[in-house]
Amino acid sequence: MRRTDKMLYSLLLTVGATLPAFLTIANHMIYASRSLTILQLLSAIIYVLMAFWLTIALTGDGKYLTEGRWDSYSEGRKKAFKEQSASIGRLMTLVLAIGAAVLESVLFLLPAYSWAIVLVTMIFTIIASVTGIRRISRKGKENSGFSLLKDDDRMMLNQWSFSSILMLLVILPVVLFISGGIFGDLSVTMGDDTLSIDSPIRGWDIAYSDIDNCELKDGTFEVRRVSGLGNHRIIAGNLHNDEIGDCKGALYRNTDACVLVRTNDGSYYVFNDTSVEGTKALYDELMEHLGP
Repeated sequence: MRRTDKMLYSLLLTVGATLPAFLTIANHMIYASRSLTILQLLSAIIYVLMAFWLTIALTGDGKYLTEGRWDSYSEGRKKAFKEQSASIGRLMTLVLAIGAAVLESVLFLLPAYSWAIVLVTMIFTIIASVTGIRRISRKGKENSGFSLLKDDDRMMLNQWSFSSILMLLVILPVVLFISGGIFGDLSVTMGDDTLSIDSPIRGWDIAYSDIDNCELKDGTFEVRRVSGLGNHRIIAGNLHNDEIGDCKGALYRNTDACVLVRTNDGSYYVFNDTSVEGTKALYDELMEHLGP
């Protein structure tokens, strides 16, 4: 590897290691979201793959893709293999660099769509990679008579496509879960006899006859998550407030109001809406069901 290539390689590796670390800390400090932190750390996989393909792009040395057959190749075949490997390395580095830039930028600027961003980025990476690799291999076969995707000489390169698709199928449900479902919403419904609080991970049904007291709290009533779901939009599960202690329920983070319900057994439940006005409307509706 030439000295300039080594310097470029080292620079990109440094940026690739520093950028996800910096954005992970920034996302966590700004949004206080464990789900975004996990997504940010998962995105670091792209930088590992980028370093792998960048090495091939700069050196053309992709012999570890040959499943141990490198020594059996003729000199002409080795030369053709290196040329195609370098081309594929440049393609994959470019695809992953674009994918990483999009993923990092939008995760940081538009965290509400984190699940969709991860999905679209992965699909783009897979489609662009598979399409580009096939075109390079087809062109290489026309020029040298050798293709990395030749049926009787299958290489690890073929398996990367299947591995990527498998990774997509495995990671997507994880992303959907830690992001709080598709949109991370919660809902509060009031039937004839029961108040129902539903979140992406669990729900609570409270009979009106079991409610001892109900209060509308403002933004000074701070609630934090002890366990359960915590993403950039909502917290849900087992919660805690310094004034009342432990409680359960689900809250939108950006709404500076909530409804606090105490039951006859001394348990507390909290919920709110996407706005202060909506939260007050829920409180008024609940008070109507509870009566004078």
